[in-house]
Amino acid sequence: MIQYAIKVVPPEWDSNMPIPFTKETHDRWREELQNGTRVLIFKSAPVNLLVGEGEVHGFFIQPKEWASAAIDGLPPNIRSADYLLPLGMVYLRGSEYSRLYLEDVRAALEDPNFPASPDELRPLEPAIYQRLIRQIP
Repeated sequence: MIQYAIKVVPPEWDSNMPIPFTKETHDRWREELQNGTRVLIFKSAPVNLLVGEGEVHGFFIQPKEWASAAIDGLPPNIRSADYLLPLGMVYLRGSEYSRLYLEDVRAALEDPNFPASPDELRPLEPAIYQRLIRQIP
């Protein structure tokens, strides 16, 4: 089981939505993402911010199996995802002080190419997770 991870989400994502996954990302990580996994949420371009943290509180679902009325209010990038994973939000980074920008996240990850894909999920070592939640690049 992954204890900590960072997940890239589309810029339309908000804290009331599950996080989207492609089939490939789901298939690679589904056994490792279990209840209790802490997930840092990074909104992709043009936002490019670490916006909060959630905790896995459920299991993967496939939106195409829902009635259309159940997904009508979701943005297209979320509605068309192969899989969705519900999170219980732990906190959101709403103020200017608490925002963590792309450069800071890259520095903490020691990866100048983050994010490698718009659907990236990356397990985090506890020290890197702590660095990101404490805003120490």
